[in-house]
Amino acid sequence: MNALVLGLILFFGAHSVSIVNDPWRNRMVAGGLALYAAFVLWLHGGLIGVPLVGRAYRRTTMANPFVHIELHTGDLAKAKAFYSGLFDWKLQDLPMPGGGGTYTMINVGSGTGGGMMSNPAPGVPAHWLAYIGVDDVAAMTEKARSLGATIVQNAVEVGEYGWMSIMTDPTGATFALWKPKDHEAGD
Repeated sequence: MNALVLGLILFFGAHSVSIVNDPWRNRMVAGGLALYAAFVLWLHGGLIGVPLVGRAYRRTTMANPFVHIELHTGDLAKAKAFYSGLFDWKLQDLPMPGGGGTYTMINVGSGTGGGMMSNPAPGVPAHWLAYIGVDDVAAMTEKARSLGATIVQNAVEVGEYGWMSIMTDPTGATFALWKPKDHEAGD
């Protein structure tokens, strides 16, 4: 069976793999059977799931995907110069809701974008904060609390953009939840 598995991976390995992220619908499209075959073999330890052989791609929806990543730093100007120079990211400064300073949006083209801001917690080292998309920030925050999370910031509305909360999981990893506001086409 190992030769068959290796043969399948080598055969389908010639196909291209592409991932497209649509942040408004939180969809990921993966093309290339090699990626799917390798994942299925790893996940199940065998050939479970091979009925998909022959499809050029598989469209999947990830429940609660990562939708935004945000740098909190003590030196925003230095971070902007570094990351835009290193990755050619396009940066756009926007006023924060409530007049709380400047928020720098990161436009990476396709894929998950993000932002940069001055660290709101003095003394905390610079770090990246990952945001996970949810349908109801308040309900998911309470669910996380019931599972042992420590809530850093309860659900809060972020201007015209959406709602968020920040928490630390039981292992000590901090992350945020996000739900964008619905905007009509053209908004």
